Amino acid sequence: MKSSKFPVTLLHLKFNNMGGVYSKGTAPGEICYDISKGDLDGSKDKPPKGATTLRLVNPKGVTKMPGIRHLEHITRVIVDDSYRACTSVGNDFLRHCSSLNFVKLDGLSSCTRIGNFFLYWCSSLQSVKLDALSNCTRVGDSFLCRCSSLESVKFDGLRNCTRVGNDFLCGCRSLQTVTFDGLSNCINVGDSFLCRCTSLQSVELNGLSNCIKVGNWFLEGCSALRQIVVVDNT
Repeated sequence: MKSSKFPVTLLHLKFNNMGGVYSKGTAPGEICYDISKGDLDGSKDKPPKGATTLRLVNPKGVTKMPGIRHLEHITRVIVDDSYRACTSVGNDFLRHCSSLNFVKLDGLSSCTRIGNFFLYWCSSLQSVKLDALSNCTRVGDSFLCRCSSLESVKFDGLRNCTRVGNDFLCGCRSLQTVTFDGLSNCINVGDSFLCRCTSLQSVELNGLSNCIKVGNWFLEGCSALRQIVVVDNT
């Protein structure tokens, strides 16, 4: 029994030493980060070589998700749904994670507010589901901004959101069509909404039926746009 435990311990220590702030996950290529340690900058605390999945865990019940940024080689991020204590997300959550192509947000189901730069400049992300964000009432600036490979996004989960900040879906150059079903309670969207989405051909705005204000530069630079469907409240 002693000899069988020894190599397992060695492997675990070796993996941790390569990553510093990380611990080993349960699946191949998975590492874990305890969000009670605060902001994570992957350019300083580089993930171990071969790690492709980051699981964010919250065993201490922290209520605010810290910034998680510059994870260049991580392709999957999972917000562990075993701990649902987070009621807000700080700035820079998954900012500039250039290889990210999958994100699971189930652990954010109690979140009521999202800071700036949420999923900002995730250039490999093609689609995202926001179902877990059903309690969120406010989203900050640069939400899903500069996600140049983004082709589809569903906003059904944001049914309680009332405000979205500047640069919402700005610079999403692969987006061709978009609808906003689920954002029916949103009353205010900031500047540069859908700005510089150069492949965008069709926009359906019926989901924004209660929106009373959209900021400057709405749809600016959308050179391929052919159709806009707008709700008629008359």
